[in-house]
Amino acid sequence: MTLDRHPAADPEVLAALDELQANLVWIDEQTRGLKLPGDPQRQCAYACLDVSLEHMAGILFLARAELYGPMLALARVQFDAFIRGAWLGRVAKPEQFERFARGSGPDGTLAEITKAVQDKIGPERSTLTDFFETSKKALHAFTHTGMHQVTRRLGNGTVGANYSAEDISRAARLALALGVLAACEMATFAGSESVARATLELAKRKMQNNPPAQ
Repeated sequence: MTLDRHPAADPEVLAALDELQANLVWIDEQTRGLKLPGDPQRQCAYACLDVSLEHMAGILFLARAELYGPMLALARVQFDAFIRGAWLGRVAKPEQFERFARGSGPDGTLAEITKAVQDKIGPERSTLTDFFETSKKALHAFTHTGMHQVTRRLGNGTVGANYSAEDISRAARLALALGVLAACEMATFAGSESVARATLELAKRKMQNNPPAQ
């Protein structure tokens, strides 16, 4: 594996990763000790959101290790975990949860369940569906080794990790935005209004202008 670019030394990348790490610590402090919801459906929702936060940490660790291919591949996976948790906690009917518990995925496409979650959340987080519509092609391609991922393995006659500093810093900012959204949903399901408000305000700021690499 030949590295023709060295985004790890770029000041923008370092700043984005430092911000991601600092907010990961902040989210842990905010969500530590939240009371787990009592009903099984919301417990499963909470677990999905917790997975989304773990993916956020994974993205940070992969970036620090300069493993940028799997870092970018995790962006879609982090979004999936977040949206499944929000769907289970806000949208799914009991019979839909039962099917999920038996091993089926959420009812509908990812776009459909994202819209269903957005409809429940309301206009205060209207960027959620907008984000998905503008980002889905890149998210899918990085996860499933489409051209977004493939073209970044080629450069100057070599095969290797030829990612730009913009690729990495954008992915870090996206991971942060999704992580804060997941924390907000966790606080909402746990009934902690103060944590939900704090994370929502940060989430709204972070979701603006944070698409994955194009």
